[in-house]
Amino acid sequence: MKISQIQPNPTNNNIYDQTDVSELAKSIAENGLLEPLVITKQGNLLSGHRRLSAVKQLGWEDVEVRVVDVDNEVIALIEHNRYRTKTEKDILRESRFLEKELRSQIGRGRNAAQNRQGKKLKLDLELSKRLGVGTSKLKQLRSIENYEPRLIDEIDQGKISVSAAYKKVRSKFRAAKRVETKDTFPKQLRDLLKTHQPSLSKVMREIKQTYPYSLEMTGITELDRDELREHLQYLTSLDSRELMMVQKQDELTELNLSRTRLNKARQLLPTNEEIESWWQTIMSHRVRREGKNPLDEIEIVSPDDGLAGFDNELWATLRTTISSFENWNGPGRMMRFFVGFRVNEKFRLLGIVSFASDSQRMSARDEHIGWDESKRAKNREHILNMNTCVATQPFGHNRLGMKFLCCLVPRMVEKWETKYDTRIVGVTTTSLHGQVSAYQGMKWWKSLGTTSGTQILKPLRNEWSQWNSWLVDFFRDELDELNTQSSPLQAKLRFLLRCLDINDTDCQHTHKRGVFMLSLYDNWTEFLRDELKESKLKPMKIDWQDWWVKKSRSRVENLNKRNEISEDVLFYESADDLSSWLNARGLDSDL
Repeated sequence: MKISQIQPNPTNNNIYDQTDVSELAKSIAENGLLEPLVITKQGNLLSGHRRLSAVKQLGWEDVEVRVVDVDNEVIALIEHNRYRTKTEKDILRESRFLEKELRSQIGRGRNAAQNRQGKKLKLDLELSKRLGVGTSKLKQLRSIENYEPRLIDEIDQGKISVSAAYKKVRSKFRAAKRVETKDTFPKQLRDLLKTHQPSLSKVMREIKQTYPYSLEMTGITELDRDELREHLQYLTSLDSRELMMVQKQDELTELNLSRTRLNKARQLLPTNEEIESWWQTIMSHRVRREGKNPLDEIEIVSPDDGLAGFDNELWATLRTTISSFENWNGPGRMMRFFVGFRVNEKFRLLGIVSFASDSQRMSARDEHIGWDESKRAKNREHILNMNTCVATQPFGHNRLGMKFLCCLVPRMVEKWETKYDTRIVGVTTTSLHGQVSAYQGMKWWKSLGTTSGTQILKPLRNEWSQWNSWLVDFFRDELDELNTQSSPLQAKLRFLLRCLDINDTDCQHTHKRGVFMLSLYDNWTEFLRDELKESKLKPMKIDWQDWWVKKSRSRVENLNKRNEISEDVLFYESADDLSSWLNARGLDSDL
């Protein structure tokens, strides 16, 4: 291609420092151009600006090129220069340009998530991946640039390492010892001490919990505090779906599941052919002629059953690999289930479900029941919360698998009642995003309203691990008290932010979720208000099997007409799979 037809990318000079190319020109003159220039269809240069300058010095008129088709020239420019020798300044400029383009590409706003199809990842992880730089190093470079930019030049000159420069920045921001001035404070403090006469340990405890003394007494810096605040502000800027994806990627990055655990879980997943074969079997005339109820053959297994191989570790692995929602366990009672069928005596998983003790307080639920404080405290254990309901794919997509699992809830409740010797009269659950949910299409699940929508966000795993260790090291007694509260995690987060003087209202999400209730008895609310005895409960007839069969058949017919039948067995092995997995999942709340 004619060199005169190639247009250098102006962004290149804004990102990368210009260097002498005389040695490169000499090498090209002796050995030729070993790697062609990379250009767009429009002739804009993406990779090879130094080589282009060198061949121009040599007086070349033509040069070998490779033409590529790109969606974003700035992103492509940076990615095509991934293996270039760069200064730390180059890397920082790359990160700024790349972050700007990624944010623009991903978009913002309430409805933007519908167009992202899972592309929105935690930016610092995505930047690190695209730049080929460790997340910790990039974070340190940005902090150095923000607080001591002159140190970046010293790093590039080889005078100091990145880690040493970062330590230097941190030490500068350690809380300086405060010098008391001659004012009224000493007398006021003495008067308070004389009036209340607290123990010395109580005085020191309060000082340690009060910013800025909390920093000095525990050896952390203003920089640490600023980084936590920025981290939480980033999380609060995400909408519900974005937050879910960021938390999921964080979970997979940190867990690093073993190949043995992954293989054991994957072997349970059915193919679409196995699912359809099972469907034909349960729909066969022979089964119906014999008067059997084929759906009664569905196996519901709990780790508590002691069946070989079906343990809590396997369930947790599946919870991580087949669900888009981060796995977490709250306090209180818990029970987990595998739901599936047999093919040639081999278990095939249709989904996983878990129940836990219901929330201490939930306005929508409590108002619907008509609970006061005493009756709620007495009868709350008669209600369960279904905190996991995940169908395997493609069963979930093709056959409304989540609805199928919901229909099996009464059978799982029976196992809970046996284990805990407690009558269950209702089951609550919440939607993942807003009020729109698969539960709305099921007449047995009643919408009760929404959650309050305000909750302090927990930092991602690496960040939270550091701050949780800080709490354990310096506030062990306080943690013992916080762990007795109805929501220990929220209590810990609130305490942490108070010690650092960070406004907790700035660290809350406002993602309201729909609240749904499955009633198992006609007069369940009267029972929960102590207006009738357990022996007077009237079971509600839930004839769901024909309903689901009809819905499932209609679903498949409609998907066939639109050529949208899925055959993909979705299984999430690592953080790298996130985008493609979410794209295949479709982010459809009805699946």
